[in-house]
Amino acid sequence: MCVAERIRGVSELEELQSASERLESEVKCELGGACSKDDDRLGVIQIAAVVNVGVVAYFGHSAADQTILEWLLGVFAVLFGFEMTISTHLRGWRQSVSDEKHPELGATWRLGAAVICTALVGTVFLVFDQERLVLSHQSARTLSAFTVFLLITSNRKFGEMTLAFARATKSVTSTVVAIFMVVLLYAVACTELFGDKVVDPGTGKPYFDTFSRSLATMFRLFTGNWHDTMFQATEATTEAAQIWFTAFVFVVSGVCSLLLSSLY
Repeated sequence: MCVAERIRGVSELEELQSASERLESEVKCELGGACSKDDDRLGVIQIAAVVNVGVVAYFGHSAADQTILEWLLGVFAVLFGFEMTISTHLRGWRQSVSDEKHPELGATWRLGAAVICTALVGTVFLVFDQERLVLSHQSARTLSAFTVFLLITSNRKFGEMTLAFARATKSVTSTVVAIFMVVLLYAVACTELFGDKVVDPGTGKPYFDTFSRSLATMFRLFTGNWHDTMFQATEATTEAAQIWFTAFVFVVSGVCSLLLSSLY
């Protein structure tokens, strides 16, 4: 009987130790920092990205060998891509792309994948488009150097910021579309109402003679001083122009108030 109890006690102790290890692993993953494997990996990537930044900065040195530096850019892009592929395979593609428990890691992976893919495209052009028929030398080099952005994107906090910005953008998209539609409709109407009657005193060109100028003017009125244009339109036409532009500012300001209220 003592032997059986001892065996059962050992088994329960092993289960408790296993549960304690799992709990410790979960706590480390939640807290992040030096104890988290994900943060350790991102930290190593950031250190490598710092070296990559040094390679890019050395391009401006007079004694730098441009060919060797371009090869280094390509090597960095390939190595970062290889590392991401291996780590993603080990962690699981679905969990890496969309981690429901840690969505900031999924956002970090997507940002890193976009940066690395861009760098690999630039590297392909550097290696295979020697005559620069498709892309210029400077453009290909710039794309290949995109891996320097891993210094920023390989960070859990930056992933959290990106997710917060994406949620805010999603919540205000309809309001932004409404503002754009109001500005667009007013731009079309101003082209018909005022035409070339209202002239910019600074450039001598009409505000509303074409749709593109009318749209640019309405966006300028939306973001800056609109009184001067209103008074110029009133002098060129009738006093009804004051009502027209006041209504525009009133409507756009109301929509902007809805936009601000949706953010808080």
